[in-house]
Amino acid sequence: MPIDRDEVARKLAQIPVEEHLVVRRTAIAAGITRHLVTAMLKEGRLHRSLTRFKPALTAQKKHMRVEHVLSYIDDESHEFESMENVVHIDEKWFNQDTNKRTFMLLDEELPPQRNRKSKNFIRRPCFSLPYDFHRKCRWNGKIGIWALTKEHVTQRSSQYRPKGTICTRNIESIDREVYKRF
Repeated sequence: MPIDRDEVARKLAQIPVEEHLVVRRTAIAAGITRHLVTAMLKEGRLHRSLTRFKPALTAQKKHMRVEHVLSYIDDESHEFESMENVVHIDEKWFNQDTNKRTFMLLDEELPPQRNRKSKNFIRRPCFSLPYDFHRKCRWNGKIGIWALTKEHVTQRSSQYRPKGTICTRNIESIDREVYKRF
């Protein structure tokens, strides 16, 4: 007895799009078999769609970016400055969300919009490392690598730790004040 594909499509349409990431997860969320999800992909009733983060920059922010770049142009020679007197800060981020996500969507479904004002607002731990490109350390010697996290005392106990244990959390937004503290 063949299974009605329209009924399967209705079940798939009822679950949130965020559950349409992989075949197994989609099948479990819809309460159908993986074979049906795979068959619908092969038949073309279900298709894969790739989404990426899109910057939600305002016109003011775009203007500020251009002004920042233009501030490094020498007024006399009209060339970019050599920037040999600048200490660069290298960052290593461990993302808790990915830039690319593939969703399996029905024909009438649209991929979800994934806008971010900036990638700084994605939850992720950050490690900061200041360095001098020319290896001429001319500042106060504060060189090293730091995890940009904060410590907090747990308020409840769990199966992994008792109440009152000191744990670390990511700092939500890394800005100028956070860099000054570290």
